[in-house]
Amino acid sequence: MGVYMFSPGYLANKNKEKAKIKAVVDAAIANGMYVLVDWHYTSDEIFEEAAKQFFKEMSTEYRGVPNVLYEIYNEPAIRANDKDAIIICGTPCEGGADQLRKVVEIALKRKFPIFATEYGLTLGTGDGPINEQQTNLWWNLLDKYGVSYINWSICNKKENSAALKPGSTPKDVWQDSALTNSGRIVKRMLISKNPVPTGC
Repeated sequence: MGVYMFSPGYLANKNKEKAKIKAVVDAAIANGMYVLVDWHYTSDEIFEEAAKQFFKEMSTEYRGVPNVLYEIYNEPAIRANDKDAIIICGTPCEGGADQLRKVVEIALKRKFPIFATEYGLTLGTGDGPINEQQTNLWWNLLDKYGVSYINWSICNKKENSAALKPGSTPKDVWQDSALTNSGRIVKRMLISKNPVPTGC
């Protein structure tokens, strides 16, 4: 569950955006799923105080809940409330080339913990052509080592990485008619790996 800063976003309407976040997190917990809470900002630390407050509230609300994972922007704020929470650090780069896959495999062979918290079937911009060949190479590598991965993104934005077509609603998420090409490919892969979901 990515938290955005700008309009319409968290900084403009904290209570409304927190309600959305909690609805998704609570639904994931109720359905035995993991959920990643991500302060989705990739630039400098100008929102450090807002990030601290956000993670303080989330880690207090979901203290001790194993389904809730965090992609950090401020680890101490989380640890102060939930010392055993799973906290994931983002990487300094993006890309899908063979060279990055080699680096990941070396890290995995050396027993470094890796979680692919954001991958797409397109360019890093979220748009561009779908590259099924590269996607399958990544899925095969991550599956070989038992690495968890999260697709970017279940949204209806007009870009090729979005799983839903523009105008779709959350209720449409598993209707094939509402899915983009990317959404159909990811759905097909998920069902092939886990036809009957069992939860956490």
